[in-house]
Amino acid sequence: MSRAQFNQLKTNFSENLNRSRLAALMGQQYQGNRDIYEVLGYDKTLTFDKFQDRYEREHIAGRIVDAPAAATWSNPPIVIPSTKGDSKRKADEFLETWEEIVKRISVFSKIERADKLSGIGEFGILLIGLKGSGGAEFQVARKDYTADDLLYLSPFSQRTTAIDLFSQDPTDARFGLPKLYTVSTGKNVSNFRSFDVRTHWSRVIHFADGLLDNDVFGTPRLQRVYNLFNDLAKVVGGSAEFYWRIADRGLHLDIDPEMELNDTDEQKLADEANDYIHNQNRFLQTRGVTVKSLGAETADPRGPFANIMALISGSTGIPQRVLMGSERGQLASSQDKASWNDKIAERQRLYAEPSLLRPLIDRLIDWRILPNLDYDIRWPVVFPQTDEERSIIAVRISSGANNLAKAKQQGGKAISDEEWRFRYLSLEGEAEIPELEKKEELAEKAEEEMRKQGIVPGMPPEIGGDSEKDEDGKNDNGDNKKETNE
Repeated sequence: MSRAQFNQLKTNFSENLNRSRLAALMGQQYQGNRDIYEVLGYDKTLTFDKFQDRYEREHIAGRIVDAPAAATWSNPPIVIPSTKGDSKRKADEFLETWEEIVKRISVFSKIERADKLSGIGEFGILLIGLKGSGGAEFQVARKDYTADDLLYLSPFSQRTTAIDLFSQDPTDARFGLPKLYTVSTGKNVSNFRSFDVRTHWSRVIHFADGLLDNDVFGTPRLQRVYNLFNDLAKVVGGSAEFYWRIADRGLHLDIDPEMELNDTDEQKLADEANDYIHNQNRFLQTRGVTVKSLGAETADPRGPFANIMALISGSTGIPQRVLMGSERGQLASSQDKASWNDKIAERQRLYAEPSLLRPLIDRLIDWRILPNLDYDIRWPVVFPQTDEERSIIAVRISSGANNLAKAKQQGGKAISDEEWRFRYLSLEGEAEIPELEKKEELAEKAEEEMRKQGIVPGMPPEIGGDSEKDEDGKNDNGDNKKETNE
């Protein structure tokens, strides 16, 4: 063991000791006279194995880990290379190579799996397999690889990955970051011999969600709500046990004191009672025995359950209807969808893109697998609008446009056409519809002509006005009627 590795081991031991001391103080109240964690059955020391067990066996725990990753990567982003200057040919090559890699080794599927694994513990890695790059424990030195040299992407969790060495040189750009890992392959696979591979950081994409005081170890997604899972188990499991015990309390067989039963009669009576309880027999044959039901009760756990779920939802930032999923038989409301869209959009911008996707693409550019170009990443909306939502928006837009047209016909407008299109329709430029433009041009000419004649646009013409009278002030229609009468 080298001196650097020994110092690293000593540092890790010191950190674990400090964590253990802090964990022992959790739940202490009244100068240590009450330990609330012990009273409520909460775990003071949380390990990866405990998080893994929760994730694998509890529905809500699995949903908390999987939902953010699934929503982030279910609709993969679009990578758009720059086409500035003479880079059109390189941009086409970039896109062609990237799409071939994505399809061949299922890039986004592997990233989503790694995202889920990293959420169980404090970090996860994506191991990059590169042909002809030398030993795994050495840095990738060559810079002339092709897409065919990229063999695989393998996600690993904290359980199968250990950080052997950190960079401790303050002048190094990777100061405080891992330099060497030990990856255990096949550790959780039966009938497969597991072996350890020391791996250099240049072959690894390291990512951790919920980083705080360092760039290596994040916050497990189940950590803040771990105690609530114990409370949830008490409510759900306790109500099930209560129902099992109390929904049918059983039968009371009151034997007449004057009734004499031999051993055979007692056995027959016991058999009758067992058949009634455990089988489908709905009758009892008795003699000298009065059968009484002990009654039944039911408990309603919905109140405590809803309170715990509200706390879990608030802590994780996952709306309850999204958290419960389709199993609850309810669709997410528009407010839930908007809130979830905002959260995932923030996660895509601040975590998924800078910590997962860009490091991988930059690594491929550095190895010349992809052309050296600037690129943008565009993310789709998590919850696209449904047909019903689009129809409602279309009705509102048409109603607003109709009101705007009416105001324009009456000689006044609250806002301009350009402002209406830009602010409320999110459209830029002018509409290029020849029929509408011709109608608008004719309408403007008609309004201009009416103003010249002193007529206010939109006002109805006067009935019985001067235009309908002759020079003598008489109505032509009236005179005609008078002459007809004469």
